[in-house]
Amino acid sequence: MLIFKDNRVLFADNSFKNAVMVGDMQISYTLKSEDVTKQERVECTPYVSHKDNFDENGYAKNTKSRLKVYQNGDGLNFFVSTLSDELSEFGIYLPFNFMSKKGGGKWQEQYLFNSPYQSIDNRYIYCYFSSPSGRNLMLVATSEVDGWKMDYSPYVGGHFFDNFKILANFDKAYSTGSERKEFSFSLFEVESFEKGLEKLSETLNLPVAYYSQNAVKQGEKIKIHLIGNCDGVYLNEQFFKTCGSQIELELTKLQDNRITPVYNGVKGLDCTVYCYKSLPELYNVSMNTVCESDLRATDGNLCEHQCWASAMLRYMLRYGKVEKYEDMVTKLLDIITEQDEEKAKIYHDITIFNKKQQNGLPPYHIYGSTRIQEQCFGITILLDAYKYFKNQKYLDYAINALNTFIDTYQAESGAIIRGVSKDSGMPIEYSTVCCLIIPIIDMANFFKDKDESLYQKYKNSASKLAHHLYLRGYTFPTETDETSEAEEEMEDGSISCTALSLLYYCAKIEKVDKYVDCALDILKVHESWVTQTPIAQMYRSSLRWWETRWEGDKDGPALCMGHAWSIWRAEADYWAYAVTGDKKFLEKARGGFFGNMAKINEKGQSYAIYQADYITGGGFLPGVTVKYKVVNKYPNQTDSGLSRYLWIRYAEITENNPEKGEII
Repeated sequence: MLIFKDNRVLFADNSFKNAVMVGDMQISYTLKSEDVTKQERVECTPYVSHKDNFDENGYAKNTKSRLKVYQNGDGLNFFVSTLSDELSEFGIYLPFNFMSKKGGGKWQEQYLFNSPYQSIDNRYIYCYFSSPSGRNLMLVATSEVDGWKMDYSPYVGGHFFDNFKILANFDKAYSTGSERKEFSFSLFEVESFEKGLEKLSETLNLPVAYYSQNAVKQGEKIKIHLIGNCDGVYLNEQFFKTCGSQIELELTKLQDNRITPVYNGVKGLDCTVYCYKSLPELYNVSMNTVCESDLRATDGNLCEHQCWASAMLRYMLRYGKVEKYEDMVTKLLDIITEQDEEKAKIYHDITIFNKKQQNGLPPYHIYGSTRIQEQCFGITILLDAYKYFKNQKYLDYAINALNTFIDTYQAESGAIIRGVSKDSGMPIEYSTVCCLIIPIIDMANFFKDKDESLYQKYKNSASKLAHHLYLRGYTFPTETDETSEAEEEMEDGSISCTALSLLYYCAKIEKVDKYVDCALDILKVHESWVTQTPIAQMYRSSLRWWETRWEGDKDGPALCMGHAWSIWRAEADYWAYAVTGDKKFLEKARGGFFGNMAKINEKGQSYAIYQADYITGGGFLPGVTVKYKVVNKYPNQTDSGLSRYLWIRYAEITENNPEKGEII
């Protein structure tokens, strides 16, 4: 048995060699006598739990609770109990050494909350914590619990994981009715996610279903890997006998299919696979369901929320005119090219204004904003609009907007710099925010055989930026503010966009071996930011969680799986395949794209996010009314903007096979 010393669990030698936790485990609780919905709100959480410290014997007197920890091979078994009848929420607070925590050591040895899972009946729960060091953790509930709750950081918009809780009982505000007095879980250090699945299969004595492909075309087969003893599987309600460690199943039911392994009549841990008729058809129905009510629920900016426009233009460039699409896109183009300043003020973040602005911003700059990703997404829309409509106005705007962008924001080093931080006095680097190199390269290639001077200008800009990213190495600045509360942020998007920028350059401009090698090394590190949970919408999603403060029902922060920005990683994998020929990258790319596509429902509507959290983190203060309920996997609000980003990039990577239209 592992005991306490100085209020910390002693981890055995040769067990957890790195710092698993920063701080002390404590009981997390609320009282039946209090109403958490009446609490004064704080940032990034719907309510604040109390904490009860353990003494040297593992006893927490305020809650009459006890913690016992036993070594289990290379892991630990935890048993928590209470004698109190006064607790509403009851669980344990686990201060894991999450990425960028102060005092936690090097980021390479810290953890990310990578892959949570719950079975459909919530009976089985596990959570995988990844580390770039390769010393990952698998936590599995070994008794029934209500679930888990992540405490997100109260600084920088919730950009950091703070602390993690396993909760036997959610607070009464969440109406689960649970009044458990004890619960247990195990924690293991594992080499990989699949090794973690093997460990939890052994711990629970149950079979586990897993895969390397989260979607399949209707009528085609998918290979399911079976971990542990298994003598059959259910495909939805249909049973198939099996033996061995895998089975191939033909899927005919559209949308989500649930595959559940069985041994001796006992069901194990299932997985879900998305099934579709064809990708061109899915593309079409996704365009048909873009609607004004969805778009009005957003701030309408050009970066995230007008992605539907390029997606529609690229659809028509491939498949032909659709009058409804033309009308919608033309209305947006009129706003983007608005020349009346009073109207441009109304459409700030959308209009690329053709005159010098009152605040000093130059002509052909996004109106009233230095969020320069709006400018770059606008350039993409304008270039696509010219290709389709052949209207010279759109091309002129695209040229002038890109010239303004390069001349205003690109430093001699090649970096994209958006001003200086008021706090640190340091330049604010935007080189990889939303992969800004893409429109530069696209414009360069468009003018390659048309205008030598523009081709050279844009090619040189892309070359300087790519070289800067290569020299920058393992530094990944992002657009967020700095904070003294955390170490340097290692943000998913900046990492994946660095690799994507280098690979896009090598695929589209010039293959430079050292750039390819650098990008592949970064992708290897970035695997810790890629979700492995075998649920179609979560598999190969990259880790994002603060977007839920703006997207979906705006009740975040909370994990948002299958998020559109996961496409940055998926597309990087695709171009890694294109420049190396290694099909393992193509398989990874498929997973990332299909994680987004799997959020398209039977009506063709999309969601911006798929939520893994049971309890979301609350929205901005003041303003958002928190709904104290265990969230559904999808928000109530559908999305027509950012969720269509996948089709812009899908059209790009399938450009050479438009008839088949599949991700080959």
